[in-house]
Amino acid sequence: MKIKKNNVLILTCIVLFVVYFLYTRKGLNTLLLPPLPEITDAEPPEHTLCVLVPFRNVFEELLEFIPHMNAFLNRQKIRFHFVVVNQVTDGNRFNKGVIFNAGVKFITEDYQDCDYLALHDIDLLPLNDEISYAYRGDVAFHVKRVDYNQTGDEYDPQIYIGGILLISIEQYIRVNGFGNHFWGWGGEDKNFGYRLSNHSVVKTRPINLSTGVNDTFKWIHSPSRPRDHIRCASDARYQLREHESETGLHDVEYELVSVRFFEMDCVPFTMYNIKVPCDEKKTPWCKPTVC
Repeated sequence: MKIKKNNVLILTCIVLFVVYFLYTRKGLNTLLLPPLPEITDAEPPEHTLCVLVPFRNVFEELLEFIPHMNAFLNRQKIRFHFVVVNQVTDGNRFNKGVIFNAGVKFITEDYQDCDYLALHDIDLLPLNDEISYAYRGDVAFHVKRVDYNQTGDEYDPQIYIGGILLISIEQYIRVNGFGNHFWGWGGEDKNFGYRLSNHSVVKTRPINLSTGVNDTFKWIHSPSRPRDHIRCASDARYQLREHESETGLHDVEYELVSVRFFEMDCVPFTMYNIKVPCDEKKTPWCKPTVC
């Protein structure tokens, strides 16, 4: 009987030792305690941004744009897609208004999770993380302030919305997008600014930034790519085109040539290649030979 009691005592000591050993090594601790709650990421953003980029023969700028903007937007925890619309060589001058309108058509069909846009020049990169690309509801946010312009061009701050503009898709549709009759460089942004004002869309700009003219944006426009500044109509006719409101998103015409999916530094983006037709009776200035 004494031997049995000793055996029980020894066995009990062994069990207690094993339990203590496992507990101190957190082996048994995980079995005896309730499981810890799983640590998950924060709730995904409620809104999704489509970065809409007009493009034509500027691959060296695209190589810098995509990685830079990917890092910039990820730091702000923005959920986004890159959508590049390329006007292929079609014998016509560049038409950014049609490109934007076509891009919004593609986005509403293929990226239905997007509810707001960044109408983004490819040669303009934000450097200051204080400039938020977050959703702003029914307010259009003009990221590129006029007084931070490094090119020396002067613009009316009440109307100018070029460079980078954040706007909801609902707003874009409401103002009927861009005019389709602007060929070459300039005019379409000013016209779009008038459209926003005529539809009482409130515009805001960055304020109280810690950076200035030289370190808020990086301008990567290649000097070897000259602007197409040529005006192909009289001043009076051109002013009419600046204020025209008949054409727009509802009647934009283009030919979709192809859709390509790419990755650059593991960053995905979609490129829509389009041709922009020209009615030379309505807009003879679409042809470079006219000017």
